[in-house]
Amino acid sequence: VETRRMGRLVSELLLLARSDSAALILQRSPVLLEALLEPAVCNGHRIAATLEKHIEWKVDVAEGKEVCVDTARMAIVLDNLIGNAVRYCDQIVEIEAGVDQGSTMFVRIRNDGPVIPVEEREKVFERFYRGDESRSRDSGGTGLGLTIAREIVETHQGRIQIGETSSGRLEILVELPMV
Repeated sequence: VETRRMGRLVSELLLLARSDSAALILQRSPVLLEALLEPAVCNGHRIAATLEKHIEWKVDVAEGKEVCVDTARMAIVLDNLIGNAVRYCDQIVEIEAGVDQGSTMFVRIRNDGPVIPVEEREKVFERFYRGDESRSRDSGGTGLGLTIAREIVETHQGRIQIGETSSGRLEILVELPMV
């Protein structure tokens, strides 16, 4: 377990080093939006089973929409965001993905867990930042996942933000320009 954690930490630090030096090169290719999301959703199911959580899933994807992204890098982003949604939810994870007005791909990930306070919403993207005791190293995190997610999204010329729905649920929004 510790060896795996160290291997992941080294990989994450190398990815950030490449990003810092502007050497993070994207290998874009066209992919169906549902095919991009499917592996991360399956991984979310595995995490839920490991945590012995029964989660009510709602995945709504605009079928047949193709996006041009670095699928390996976007898998890192989606695995991280969906994994976090599962770990910190009470019972519900909702994922919505599609294309707005033909120019922007979006992925919204919502859960019914604790909402991140407004004053911490930018801080959570800082390296090694942990907002509360439940997000400790013992829970498997390195404090780099959201930092890496933001770096990858911004390298795609997109944006990632944390918010709250009108019903009080945590929401992560990823937006990428269609290329």
